[in-house]
This record gives sequence, structure tokens and C-alpha cells, in this order.
Amino acid sequence: MLSAALAAALSALSLSAATTAARADTTSEAASAPQVPLDEARASAQAQASGKTVAVDAATTPTEAEVANPDGTFTLTQSVSPVRKYASGSWKELDATLVRRSDGTVTPALTTTTLTLSGGGDGPLAVMKDHGRSLTLAVPASIGQLPSPSLDGSSATYPDVLDGVDLKVTADSQGGFSEVLIVKDAEAAASPALDMLAFPAETHNVALATDTAGNITAKDAADRTVFSAPAPLMWDSATADAASPSALSSSKQRGADTNEATVPDADEPAVSSADEPGAGAHIAPVTASYASGHIRLTPDADLLSASSTVYPVYIDPTYSAAGGTLTSWTWVNSAYPDTSYWKDTSPTGLHVGYQGWETPYHKSRAYAKLSVDSRIFGATIIDSDFYATETYAPSCTETPVELWQTDPIDSGTTWNHQPTWKSQWGTKTVAYGYSPDCPAKSLGFDVTSHMQDIADAGNLSNVTLGLRADDELDKYGWKKFDHATISMSTTYDHRPNKPSTLVTSPATTCTSTVKTTGDGDVTLYAKVSDPDGGTLSNTFTVTKTSGGAQIAKATISAASGKSAAYTLKKSVLEAAAGGSVLGVSWNVTSSDGTYSSAVSTVCKFQFDPSRPGAPVISDASSNDCGDDASTVTYQVGDAAGFTLAPNASGGTTAGYLYQLNGATPVSVASTGSSTSISVTPTRGTNVLTVTAVSSGGNIGDTANCLLIAAPAATADDGDLTGDGLPDLTAVGAQAGLSSGLWLAHGTSDGQLTTSATDLGAQGTGVNSAGSPTDWDHTQAITGHFNTGAGFNDVLDYNPSTGRGTVLSGSGDGSALQPDSGDVVSVNSTAFTNSIGDKAVSIASGGDLYHTLNGEPATGYPDLLLVVGGQLWDEPGIEVPGAFVGVDNGVWLADTNPTGSGDWTGWSLTTSLIDGLPALFARNTTTGALYYYTPQQLQDLGSSIAVTPLKLAGSGYSAAALPVLQAADLNNDGTPDLRTLSINGTSTTQIFNPTSNTLTARTAQTLIAPSHTWDLDDDTDGSATTAADTSAGLNLTGGAGPTWDTDDNISFSSNLALNGTATSAMTSSAALSLSSPFSLSAWVKPAAVGGVVASQDGVHNSGFLLYSQSNKEWSFCLATSDATRGYDCVAGGSAIIGQWTHLTITYDPTSKAMTLYVDDRPVARGSHTAISGFTGKFTLGNALSNDVRASFLRGNLADVRVWNGSALTSSHVATMANVVLPKAPFAFTDVADYNGDGKADVVAADATGSLWLYPGNGSGGWSTSAVYIGSGLSGYTFAGIGDFNTDGYADIVAMAPGGTLRLFPGDAGHDLLTPVTNFVSGWNGYTFAGVADFNRDGKPDVIGRHPDGTLLLFPGTGTGAGLGTPVEIGHGWTNFTFAGVTDLDGDTNPDVIARDTNGDLWLYPGNGSNGFGAHSQIGTGWNPYTFAGIGDFNGDGNRDVIAREDATGILWLYPRTATSFSTRQQIGTGW
Repeated sequence: MLSAALAAALSALSLSAATTAARADTTSEAASAPQVPLDEARASAQAQASGKTVAVDAATTPTEAEVANPDGTFTLTQSVSPVRKYASGSWKELDATLVRRSDGTVTPALTTTTLTLSGGGDGPLAVMKDHGRSLTLAVPASIGQLPSPSLDGSSATYPDVLDGVDLKVTADSQGGFSEVLIVKDAEAAASPALDMLAFPAETHNVALATDTAGNITAKDAADRTVFSAPAPLMWDSATADAASPSALSSSKQRGADTNEATVPDADEPAVSSADEPGAGAHIAPVTASYASGHIRLTPDADLLSASSTVYPVYIDPTYSAAGGTLTSWTWVNSAYPDTSYWKDTSPTGLHVGYQGWETPYHKSRAYAKLSVDSRIFGATIIDSDFYATETYAPSCTETPVELWQTDPIDSGTTWNHQPTWKSQWGTKTVAYGYSPDCPAKSLGFDVTSHMQDIADAGNLSNVTLGLRADDELDKYGWKKFDHATISMSTTYDHRPNKPSTLVTSPATTCTSTVKTTGDGDVTLYAKVSDPDGGTLSNTFTVTKTSGGAQIAKATISAASGKSAAYTLKKSVLEAAAGGSVLGVSWNVTSSDGTYSSAVSTVCKFQFDPSRPGAPVISDASSNDCGDDASTVTYQVGDAAGFTLAPNASGGTTAGYLYQLNGATPVSVASTGSSTSISVTPTRGTNVLTVTAVSSGGNIGDTANCLLIAAPAATADDGDLTGDGLPDLTAVGAQAGLSSGLWLAHGTSDGQLTTSATDLGAQGTGVNSAGSPTDWDHTQAITGHFNTGAGFNDVLDYNPSTGRGTVLSGSGDGSALQPDSGDVVSVNSTAFTNSIGDKAVSIASGGDLYHTLNGEPATGYPDLLLVVGGQLWDEPGIEVPGAFVGVDNGVWLADTNPTGSGDWTGWSLTTSLIDGLPALFARNTTTGALYYYTPQQLQDLGSSIAVTPLKLAGSGYSAAALPVLQAADLNNDGTPDLRTLSINGTSTTQIFNPTSNTLTARTAQTLIAPSHTWDLDDDTDGSATTAADTSAGLNLTGGAGPTWDTDDNISFSSNLALNGTATSAMTSSAALSLSSPFSLSAWVKPAAVGGVVASQDGVHNSGFLLYSQSNKEWSFCLATSDATRGYDCVAGGSAIIGQWTHLTITYDPTSKAMTLYVDDRPVARGSHTAISGFTGKFTLGNALSNDVRASFLRGNLADVRVWNGSALTSSHVATMANVVLPKAPFAFTDVADYNGDGKADVVAADATGSLWLYPGNGSGGWSTSAVYIGSGLSGYTFAGIGDFNTDGYADIVAMAPGGTLRLFPGDAGHDLLTPVTNFVSGWNGYTFAGVADFNRDGKPDVIGRHPDGTLLLFPGTGTGAGLGTPVEIGHGWTNFTFAGVTDLDGDTNPDVIARDTNGDLWLYPGNGSNGFGAHSQIGTGWNPYTFAGIGDFNGDGNRDVIAREDATGILWLYPRTATSFSTRQQIGTGW
């Protein structure tokens, strides 16, 4: 749990570290992606449950593998070199076993880099390839064609390449090889072909060279060693018994110390082989040089021909794939003081001490460079040990070997160029590997104190350690070590952090005003964390506030970074309360098993057993919403049913208010023990809140349910909002945008809806605090980084730190939620190569890697990166936010698009075309712009040179255009560009691949808030200040404002105002009221009458946003300061205890003022601007004749101001992802719905939203449409009338299931008054209309029975009550109804209907539930749908309004007393 073992090693680094919602539909398209491997949290849970270690598959990389341990710790094993590779959709262990390929070549089964060997013939002997850099070696001309080799494991032997000479090539797992010429006898050794061996060498993107010592290197343009070979050696097969320190051996000793040679009883291998010389073998260097495209090897002539030489003789150059340098090893040899043994993998191992047994005598030292994991910084080091396996000693007599810290090593480290030995870390006196009496064994050095120093300093990325003999003249101190077994294991621990963000559900505050919950369960939450990660044990202590008696104590496990939750059961609280109101105090501590955190803040609330608790929400499986036992799944766009039940105790529940994702509340009457509702998820993570309402209208506690919904489909490239169009995303603190991640919705013409919203208010997830400034100077790209399908996610990368995170997309453009855990960290190896170069630019690589390898796409995008001046493609892994690492990617290019110089100073942006990236690359300084097609990128991946298209030599510099984003903006299958200038001007540039040009469209300027007060600064305590994250105009508070929490996670932190004179937040002026402006705020009123926002003049406020006493929302603009007067508009309902999103806009040019409720327009008016009103901007009250008044009691969140911009309906709706009125419409009626005495059109659009189109009484519209309600998809409308006689028009409509419902009107002209149902039995009915047909002063319903009988259902004036139906006609089966109204002017309602021929008929009512003689009043009406009949032009005659279905045109057919006059077009798009 807390303790963690870190293993940093040459061979392996082990790191042990202690580190409920309703489900998504797993049958959807998103779930068809590969099974997501276990992450740490799930693996840890399985390990603790099973008592066995469980692999954390999600953490696998080429060098790392992690397991979760049963005790809650994690063990991470890191290899110094790759041990596995991601291939064909899974991780596979490296395997150097040679196999024959279909093309006749020979290759290892799987290696880190590519090695291809000859299968015989005249092709090259070997081709080493590392990301587009390659070294090709052929055999000398004297050898000619190679014979077909025999294969044995990792070795291929080519027999008799020269007379008496075999060639043995052995591959290693990294893609390197050794080639050994085996000279079998003296006759073969005398061949002139062995005097000098010239191997033709070809290189690609590396430069080949040798130094004076004979070391061979192939370096890239950045001077990094890609391939290397130490100075080659040769040896014979002399044995220890036969050999002596002959003149031959002595002559080859260079710079070695001399000493009398005494051969021990047991020594090195008795017999030489192609792998290494045996004991007593004569050894000599082979001179190596490179010139004119040939590596020339000159064997030692003496060793080939000496009388003491024992055959066979082995001539061995070994070529290594060098790899990275963050972890590495080498050894040095005084006999060959300028030879580099960098990353030597030979079987002889690393040499340490004095080799005084065989010539050439020499001293040796070994080094290991280990990475330091930053997770140990600031930790307590409990234990740390450095391990190395000693494989050979010259006897079983123990001798000391020392461990030191040294300066770093590199490929140039030799005996003559050693690092400084800085401090000794330990000594071990041992002897292992001589005989069975002292076999090879790992020895460990205790380095705890030294690693503690490193952890305290916290500034090292690596540490180099060296091994040397205590006495370097003692030949018994000679030792060998296996490089593959050297490791460091460190056990460390951090103390858990103090638990924070203590909240409850139902919501209470912690230390602010003590709130009261009703008689129900109370769930306590605390965010817990530990720098080591892992699972924490969290103890909740619950006591009585008075006296301190314990109520409950429980320990709950939770993963670091998550919230621990403990549910206080109602029965426990009731027992403690004893029937009275109970004060409850609680706190939390966290433990990792070793250390405990500090105790959290003590929080308090009151429990009232007499007050109704939160309602119970059950899903379709009858389980509580979110219960793990439920099998119900959810999908975006699919309706989901729930049942609501009242709390078992307390008062009577008359109805419920429910909201999904903070949308307009829906009111439903309780039907007893089970009330059904239906909601449709709109995003991945949805919040359903349900509040009980008493018969007196009092608001009870709120229950909430988290619905995790699967995507309905896989989002298109660049689409974050679910409309199939690419959107603009831009990191802030540039381009005229404040800090954050900004989204502007794309439109079908490739342009933007210019109102921008900040998706990134909670930060990037890199720290628990979370701030919009987290995004500053980062790069953000979109793609399916989380699941490989479904919603697009955001990957954010910080080039200065090399760190990145993936934040899960919501699918509807709503804010990212890293605070809720919708974030994963990306391993730094994804952005940083093995020598520490960090990526400077990233872009999506789509399916490029899998396409290059002929593999099926996984949906998880690659990354294109500029790292170390090179262009790379790094494949994604089928794990959220996982990549194979830069060093395991595909190298694409060293040279930038100009053909000269590397990629330093170039930035990337891509658009995916059929899953493959099309790349725009620009020089950030000069502004040059180039384009690579998907095919050209594939060619680069196959090492084929390409010439990109030059689109511009200048004009696209980062200074002028900080944002450049590619996308297919006009849906023609080719990529286009959006640019964003320093002042926020967006320009769409359409790319024409035929003319190879970019054509700019009309520039647009983004509209972003001038001021943003998120009001989530804290969850508790006094709100003394509230930060403006846009411009720094912070609000200040008096004694009353406090920070609060809420059950709805969207408002988990908010501002509470208590309705007193001191409870307000103010700043200097935020608006110029005589200029265009807009303001929005989330409001949860606790009472009506309080002002949400205002700005002062001298005597009165210049604008007011408030709720009226009749519960209507109102927006007012002052007509004077000296004398109080206002122009006001009102609409929508203020629902106590429910969150509502209010927006107000004003445009002085058009004089238009508009009020929006939940992002739909509900009221419009006119106002002539006046100057002044430059005083305080205030939340919570207003200035009224020099006195503060109208104090708000309730909660506020996310207040935004646009100074200088009047948002349009499109802007407002688009920012909220709300659909504006959308054809085709289903008409409700033509009637006076808003009570202004003029006929209106009421209609439901294609999404089920109901809209009021207010008539102006003169045959036109008074304003644009205003929103009434939603959720009416599939309804059949009967008509409009005041059925409950409250003075407001009601709507009668039949649900798809046949239930006839009454939607009562109210002052807000919305549907928030609880819906009631008429009696059942309406299936199959068609409605003629609503009118007072029987002339009793109450509206009636006229409907056709399925058998064709026309029935009158008399209204009773009591709402949904109807009297006994009366038959008023029969034979109506084939008629389509236009409406019921007094068309003939005799005061009796008539029925107007169309027959199958398209003829329109008037059936005049006789005032006695019957009809007079019918008459034809029109022909040719079949192509029309009737909206209704009413006096729309104000002439006293009823008019017909109808839609021409073929064109969508809405027509007014004005009626005179006896006939229709010329029709008039009053609308399109219906």
C-alpha cells in the first residue's frame, strides 16, 4: 500500500508502490473495441480479493511491467533494454531465434530493431535498421556469394565461405549481431584473403566512422550512436595447459600492468568458442578502419601464423544496436585503454579487478547508469539495495569489491576516459562463481542512506555507479558480473495527504452554516490521495456534535486521487437521534498501511428524522440507480426509464422535479409508491437529480444518480460536440483567449459558431488543484485516446515538463471533468526519448503505424511527434492514454520539409482522412507551410524519400497565427485548415488538392467571456473573494457569502447567499450598459424575489436579473437613474431548489433585449440605451433609490459576462449544445398562449421541444420563437385551452403510449407545473381540437374514436377532469381535422376538416352538441398540414394557418366573413 519498491537497473528496475455509477451500454459500437486491459485500480482490487499478484496490463511498455500485490503495493520491473515489443496487436517477448522468411532472408523472430541476414546468395550479409536509419554490410569480394546457412537458435553458420573458413553470425534480441570468421587450420590461415577483409558498408541517415582504437560507430545527424562495435578481437583455441605467456601474447599487450602469471586451478572456459576465448587462449586485436564505403578489418598476422597458435582461430567483430542512454552500462580495460565496451552483451560479462592470470594482464572496472524515478522524491527511503550477480572469481578466497557513485558514462567511456569516482557507497568481501563450493551468486550493497539523499534532493534523473576491486594489483580480486542481472531495488513511502473536499449527499456544508438533512441515508465523501498512488484505508469517524459520543466509525478503501465514500444508514442516524434533531460531526484520516495522514477538517450537519428524505430512484431492473447488482446499460440518445418512490417516512410527496445534466427541470405528479419517468442521456457522464415536492409546494431533499452512457456512434475526426462536424479547440493564454481550453462549434459550411466556451476550467488533471492556467503553453489534440472509439477525447501535452494527460470527452461539448476522475496520465516515455529529448510538437497519427505494418486498425491513434529534431510516428496501445514510447516508434524523417536542416522549430497539425493522417507542417519562425499527404507519410515510414507540397513560404508564423488546426471542414475528403490570429480571428482555409492552393473564407472573431467567475473556489467557509479566471476582476464578499456543495456534480462547488444585506459579491463595473453585452449565470433559488445580478448607477441599478413574486424570471434595463424606471421582459419559471441557467443579452443597435432560461429564449423586448451605470457589479442584490435591496437567497455558479457582445440565440444554444427549433414541426394549435390577446402558433420541433411563436395581431410575429418545454417527441396534440381556470392557457396532448395529459400553463409560459393525466382509454383517438363546444364556459376536447365516431368530452374546469362523452357525429374516419373554432361568426364553435379528396369542409356547430348543414370552403388541401385556426391578423375573423409539406413554407390563409382571401407566406423551414 504505502511502501513501494523501486528497482532501477541495468537489467531490471523494480518499483513497489502503494497506490459507483450506472453502466454504459457494452453492446454499443464503442464496446466492440478490444477489451481494455486492467489498470492499477482494477488490478489492485483483484489482487486484494484473490490474495495473489495480478498483472497491471495497462502499464506494460517495452521496458516496464507492473503487478499489483495483495497487500495493496505495486511492483514495477524496468529493464535497462527492451525485453518485449508491441506487435500484431499485443505485447510479445523478444526472441532472437532465427527463422527463414518467404523471401529467402533470415531474421530473428522478434527484436527491438530490425535485423535481416542473408539466406545465401549475393545479397548483403546483414541489414540493421533502426527507425529509418540503417547499416548494410556485405561480405568481402573474396568471399563472393554466401552459401545457404544452417540455423541453430540465434546463430546462422555459413560453411566454407573461404577454403577452411566458416562464417558464424549470432543475433541478439536488440537487433545487433556478431559475425565470427572461424579459421579451421593453418592452411586456411595462410589464405591471402585473410590479410585484409574489406566489408562493403552502406548507410542511411547515419555516418559510419572508426577511431584510432578501432571502435566502429554509426551516428545520426544529432551525433547519437545508433549502431556500434567495439574494437574487434581475435583469439585461438590454445588451452590453459598448453599455453604460456608467450612472446606472441606479450607483444599484444598494450599499456597493461605486468605481473607473474600463475594459472589457477579453475579459470575461464577451458576451450575457446565462437562466443569467447577460453583459458589460455592467445588474444590479439584486429585493426579496424573505415574508408571509401568499406569497413576494413586487418587480422593479426602473427596470431594467424605463429607456431604456438592452436586452431581454429576466431575473428570477431560484434555490432550492437546502441539504443538510448538513460540507462546503460559499460566496462573498461587497461590492456585496450581506448576501446569502448559500451553496452557490451558478450557472454564474458563485465570485468572488475586485476586480470593477472593471463596475458595481456590488465585492470578492469564496470559501470551502470540507472534512472532515478521521480516518485521517490520527497519520500522516506525504507530500504535500498544495489544488486549484481558475480559469475566468476579465480578462487573461493573472498576478496573485497567496492561500489562507488561516479560521474555519468557514455559511449565514449574507455580506460583512458573514465568518469570521476566521487564517493564510495559500500564494500562486499565475496568470492562467487569459481566452483560448486562458491557458485555464482547475487550480492547486494545497502545504499539506503545514499538513496535517501537523492530522494531529499529531488533533482537527479539518473545516477551512475561503478564497481572496482579494493586492491587493483591483487589478481585474486579479479571478478566478472552479468550485466543482465544488475538492479537496484528501493522501498519507499510517502505519508498520505490530508483528506480534502469533504462533502455529503444530500448536500451539506462542512464548516459554514450547518445544514439539515431529512430522514434518509447520508453519504459522506472525502477526496483522498497519496504521492505514491495506490489504495488507501480511510477511516470515517462520526460523532454527536453535542457531547462527542460516537455514532459510527468505518474504514473504507479507495484509490488515491478518488473520493472515499461511506453511507450513514438512516437507521443508525435515527437511533442516535432518538426522535429529535441530531447534530452530527465527522472527520476522515487516510492510511497506507505504514503512515497515516493528518486528520481532516471536522464537518457538521443536522439530521431531522421528521423531515422527508430524498426520494428513491430505481432503474429498469428495479435496483437502486447505480447499484452494482444492476445489469441495466445506457446509451447516448436512447431513452432510459426510472421509477421514483417517496421516502418511507416523513410528509406526503405530491410530485417530483427532475433534471438531467442541469437542463430545464421536469415536473411530474406522484402516482403513489411508484412514479415512472424517462430521460435520454446526452453525454458520457450524466447526472440525474430528483427532488421531492410536497402537496404544499415545499421542496424536499434531492437524490442523484450518475448515468454512464455509451456513445451512440464513433465520433468523426475533430468532433467534440456530437454533430458530426469538426470543431475548433484552442489552448488559451494566446489568440485573445484567457487561460483554459476553448471550444467553438463547427458549422456545416466549414465556419464556426463564434461563441467559445472553456472546456478546461478544471485544469488538465496534472494536479489535484486544477486551474485553467494548467493549459497555458501546452498543446492539446483530439482523438479516441481513451477507448479507441466513441467520443473524442483530449490529449494535452506540456513540452516544458514532458508530461501529458488524456481527458475523457463527454460527447456533447460539455466541460471536461478531471476532478471526477475522467483523466489518465500518459507515461513520459511517450514524449521523451531515451536520451532525454522532449517532444516539441505533437499531432494525431491516426492508424499510420498499423497501416505500415499491414495490421488492422485498433482505433487508438498514433502520435506524430517532433523529438530531437526528427519526425516520429509512435503507435498507441489499446489502453487508455498508452503509447509504446518514442524509442519504439517509427522514425519518419531527419530532414525538415525544406529539404535542408532538421525539424527543430517546426510544428505539426493533422487531419485524419480515412483514418490516416494528412500533415500540415509549418516553420514557427518563418511561417513557411508545407503539406504531406497520407501516402507520403506512409512512404516516409518505409524510408522512401518524398517532396512535400509547399503551400506558403511565409505568413503562417506562430507569432501571427498562434493556433493552426487541420480538419476536413467542407467534407470533401481532403484536409483543410483553421487559423487563429493573435486577436482571436478565425479563418477557414479550404485546401484544393487539384490546384494545391488554400482559399480563405470570411474571417470570424471568436466571442469569449470578458469575465468568468466559476464560483468554485472552495467547498466550505466564507467566500471573501471569487476569482475571475478570464481577466482578474475578482469579486469580494461581505460577511454573508459562503462556499457550498451540491449533489449535482456539475455544481459540486458553488456560492451560497443567505438573503441578508451583507450577503453579496461585488467588483468594479464589469459591463458597459450602453454597449452590447451578455451575462449568464447558473442559479438555484431558495426563495423568489432576490436579484441575481445587477450593476449600479448613482441611485439605481442599471440592469436587474431576478425572479418575480409570481416566480417568473425577469430581465430589466433602466430607463433612468435619477428616477427609478425600467424596461422589463419576463418569462420562464423560477423553481425553488432547482438549478437554472439564465442568460440575458442586449443589443443597443436593434434595441433588442432577450431573456433565456436554460439556454432557450423565453422573453424578448425593446430598450433604448442610456449612458451611466458604471458603479459596482453585484451578485446578490440591487441598488434601489440609493438603498441596497432585493437580497438573493440561493446558490450561484459559473457567472460569465460578455462586454461588447450581444450573443444571439444560436450562440447561446450552441454553447449549451442545445438544438434550436428544428423541422419538421408537429402543431399544437393557433391560440393566445402568452395571454397578450393575440393568436400565437405553438408547435413541437423534431427533437420534441415545444416552442411559442408569438403573433403580433397583424398577421406576423412579435418576436422570434420562445421556448416552452421539451420531452414531447411522438406526442399527438389535441389543442390549447384553460382547463383549470387559472387564467393561463394549458396544453392537451397524448403521449406515444396513449396517455392523455394536461400540461398546465403558468406565468412563465412553460411546462414546469406538474403534469396531470386524464382518464385512460385514449389509444387510437384522433383529435379535432379544443373549444367550448357546449357553450358552458369551459373548454372541451373533441376527438374521433377509432370506429369513426366523433365525441365531445366536456371540460369540468378542474384540470384533467372530463365529463361523460357525448356523440356528436359518426362516419368521420376519413377526415383530417384543421381545428375547432367559430369560423362562421355565429358564436358557436365549428369543426373544420379535410376529406380524402383534399376538399375542406365546414361543419357549423349549433350550440347544442350538434351540427348544421356542412359546406365546402376549399379544395386542393391534401399537400398541407394544418397548424390551427385563429384570428392571426386581428381582423375579427378566424384564419387558417397551414404548412406546405413539400416546401416547408408556412402560409396564412386570411378569412373574411364568408371566404378566404389571398394567402400570405409567414414562415419557412417548418
